[in-house]
Amino acid sequence: LLGHSWGGYLGAIYAHRHPENLTAFIAIGPVVSGQESARISYQVLVEQLKKDPGEVAREIPSFDDYMKNRRFWLNRIAGGMFHGIHSRDESSYLAGIMFASPEYSIADTVEYLPGILVSAMHLRKYFFQMNLFEQAPSIGVPVYFATGRFDNYGPPEILVRYASVLKAPGRKIT
Repeated sequence: LLGHSWGGYLGAIYAHRHPENLTAFIAIGPVVSGQESARISYQVLVEQLKKDPGEVAREIPSFDDYMKNRRFWLNRIAGGMFHGIHSRDESSYLAGIMFASPEYSIADTVEYLPGILVSAMHLRKYFFQMNLFEQAPSIGVPVYFATGRFDNYGPPEILVRYASVLKAPGRKIT
């Protein structure tokens, strides 16, 4: 079973509850703790705004305002998921990859960002309830995690801590 982001969270819960149906679980950038992710990514945003407020924001948003539009703040100011050349253009970068891929239609590419925004609206209320430390403390199959060291949506330090306490027959982070 493989899950990414929200799917990594759901996959971990499934793997915890039903390891008999799996041979392994792979999580790519999973949400491990919604509260901690938001707190750490907000700190990253505040630090970045203090260094260089730029043209986008002249003042630091409150935590509540930040959470209303977290994707905007992280992508425009704090680098979202990427580092370097694509640190502030996640949507156009991912759309470009999709457009160049034979696996995605033009409609898939056009509907990608609105789909994420609609999903986020419905899932946001559950974000702070997400906590794999409590909801999936053990997984009965080998677990493989992949994360980006510059991922400000799911800060890797939370995943590293989770992997260190997770009870599983094997676990690896790349």
